Amino acid sequence: MAKVLRYTPKLGRAVAAKAIISGKPKRYHIISTFNRPGWSMVYEGALRSSKNFSTKQAAISYAKKSPNKSISEIIVHDKDGGIQNIIPLKSK
Repeated sequence: MAKVLRYTPKLGRAVAAKAIISGKPKRYHIISTFNRPGWSMVYEGALRSSKNFSTKQAAISYAKKSPNKSISEIIVHDKDGGIQNIIPLKSK
C-alpha cells in the first residue's frame, strides 16, 4: 500500500527546497486546516497558509482566480492529507 503524505510545514520545506533546485512550476495546495474546521490555500513550500476558507470549493475557486501567473497547478487534498485531485491551470 502506498504511503499517503500529509502536507505539513516539514514537507513544505522539503518541497520548497526541491522546487528551487529543479526550477519546477509553482503550485497551490488546498488542504484541510489542522486546528479548526475549514480549508486552507497553501503556496507550495510555504510554512503558513495564504488564505483560509470555510469550504473546499471556495478555496478552489479563489485559487483558480489567483493573479499569480507562476501557478501551474492546484493540488486538492482530502481531509486525511492524500491527493484527491490535480487541477492544471492554463497560462494567463
